[in-house]
Amino acid sequence: MSQISEYFMNHLDPTGYDTSDSYGSCIVSSSQSYKGQSALEQCLFVSSSSSLPSSQLSGLVNAQQTQPDSKKENKSSLNTANPWDKQVQNILKCTFHMEQFRGSQIDIINSTLQGKHVFVLMCTGGGKSLCYQLPSLVTLGYTKGTTIVISPLISLMHDQVEALISKRIKACMLSSTSSSKQKTMALQLLSEGKLNLFYISPEMVMGSSPCKGIIRRLYRQNRLARLVIDEAHCISSWGHDFRPEYKKLGQLTKEFDGVPVMALTATANDNIQEDILKILNLKNVVVFKDSLNRKNLYYEVVQKNSRTIEYMTYLLKTEFHGQSGIIYCNSKASCEKVSKELNQANISSEFYHAGKTANSRLNTQRKWQQGTIQVVCATIAFGMGIDKENVRFVFHYDIPRSMEGYYQETGRAGRDGNPSKCILFFCLQDVNRLQILIQRENVSALQKEHNLKKLQDVLVYCHNKVDCRRLQILEYFNEEFFPSNCMKTCDNCKNIGVSTIEQKDFTHYAKQILSLLRKLGNERITTNQCQDIFRGSNNMKTRFSGYDNFEEHGSGKDLTKSETDRLFVHLLKTGYVCEYFFTNSMGYSTKYLKLPDPIKEIKGKVMLNSLKKQYKAKKKQDIDVDNSQSRIDTFSSSLSLFKCHQNSSFQSEDVSMQNLLSENSQSMLDDNSSLIFETINSCISTNLYCTEEKENHKHPKRKKRKSETLPFKKRKKS
Repeated sequence: MSQISEYFMNHLDPTGYDTSDSYGSCIVSSSQSYKGQSALEQCLFVSSSSSLPSSQLSGLVNAQQTQPDSKKENKSSLNTANPWDKQVQNILKCTFHMEQFRGSQIDIINSTLQGKHVFVLMCTGGGKSLCYQLPSLVTLGYTKGTTIVISPLISLMHDQVEALISKRIKACMLSSTSSSKQKTMALQLLSEGKLNLFYISPEMVMGSSPCKGIIRRLYRQNRLARLVIDEAHCISSWGHDFRPEYKKLGQLTKEFDGVPVMALTATANDNIQEDILKILNLKNVVVFKDSLNRKNLYYEVVQKNSRTIEYMTYLLKTEFHGQSGIIYCNSKASCEKVSKELNQANISSEFYHAGKTANSRLNTQRKWQQGTIQVVCATIAFGMGIDKENVRFVFHYDIPRSMEGYYQETGRAGRDGNPSKCILFFCLQDVNRLQILIQRENVSALQKEHNLKKLQDVLVYCHNKVDCRRLQILEYFNEEFFPSNCMKTCDNCKNIGVSTIEQKDFTHYAKQILSLLRKLGNERITTNQCQDIFRGSNNMKTRFSGYDNFEEHGSGKDLTKSETDRLFVHLLKTGYVCEYFFTNSMGYSTKYLKLPDPIKEIKGKVMLNSLKKQYKAKKKQDIDVDNSQSRIDTFSSSLSLFKCHQNSSFQSEDVSMQNLLSENSQSMLDDNSSLIFETINSCISTNLYCTEEKENHKHPKRKKRKSETLPFKKRKKS
């Protein structure tokens, strides 16, 4: 047992409820003993209504009638005097050491103290925890007793309970990994009503008869203040982090009828919200929707290539030198690979995934939170509920599975309000791998289709190099946003300086693509092959198969590669074309393109935003060399150049950096020469590469392999 638990047992007020500002606390789960439960083993616990007379219940606000604009609700709530107002303000200042509430926090607190069901949609880092932790200390509300908090992850509960202990709030946690002695102590404290907050894992609520029995007794004695569901999006099968056990929660809402429920999440669109309330059998719910816009985050998407880890290393040694961050990967192997290469570059890093032991994962998390290590390379299992304010960057080395997941993961950056950067490294190979994994999942066909659609939404986001990133994210969650308010805090808006957006009619091109697929019939063709024919490629595959004789060959040659990608993604998303997987005899799966059955004809116009180039001459200093894609291309070229001269007869007194640049001026843009110079110097200063003088060493010219020569003679132009 921890020392703080023993202290609590020795000093706990026997009356159970201390109305002063000093609150005892307890944690009943040793940080060294619990095993990290898998995400699927964690589920949430909720209940339904408020234990109030029918006259009070009739005053509850129906969810369908509630305006999502929290400002409107703030106005009505703040103008109404409540008997607990003074106590709430005292607890905020004396216990939580805060001067004022943020957003709609006070209205959420007032609603739950009035005994109402509450659904909260609040941005990551917006202060959701305070909305139920503070009311648990208020003694003048309509509901009294213990607040039961159901949380999806043991580490999340552990962190929150430790934070409450530091504030001397009576709280403890119970999970399936707690020892017998810890379970007995926790249940005794709960039974005697000596706790303000009781954190519990869902399997304990659903499977532990003694625990459920005590909660039933508190319910009969009207000592169950409220039931809180943290990370409520896990309840819905349409959410990005669905867990099947959560669907059982509807049974509990019927059993504990009359207890107010608070469900909180940062990622739920209208469909997911409706599904959550339906599963929980909740009616007459007050809905609070704060803006999900994180103004201090900078969003960008960068093409992923073989040198992406080198580029991240460069950023961590320059722009983010000594600053904390997270790099998300989709597999254990990727986590370990990225972490290993960062450590080799003298950047302190550890990996975090389900393959590590519970104690090892906890140790990694603590070292990162304390600043002992700079970077955690982790799967999506890391980060939920972690309250570390000074996270300056979140990189996605692999593409996320959904926009909800992407928003929540990027939301772990910049919780202190200071500028932070979120970079998504994107390539189609990652998308194909994820699609194959989704196809192999042991779920229903409908669920697979839904998961593929969510991945398609991320693909649309990555391919869209025109519309504001912030606009795309907020529109996904049905929040209105004007790109002019972005203030160039995303790569697309930043690049608008050299281009203007215009609406472009792609209807003709879309019809040509459908016509091409119709002619191909049942022939297997990948998206890349179809794009090659559409853009007029004369590669070997196109000529060998006779595709260059098609009327549609080259019909999209006047479109850029980016516009072609966006058009194909748009046709996929709108259902005009579809993809399917074919597995060969060796077990390898390949994704092909085809028309749906029945064929969907284009009606109306296909309009997409496009960049209209400005041909006005610009001075060198006006060109935005800070463009991310330009930076990574220049970075790669600079490193290649530097490596080449590093291993040759490079003498610092004979060949200066400026001469080094001028020798290769043909292979690089003149506008980026200053950036190249800066990059090479940064490489030297950050010890990315050593500049030791080498003895004269001549590299023989490599002869061209036969395989590198063209198999066909150059065709004459017709």
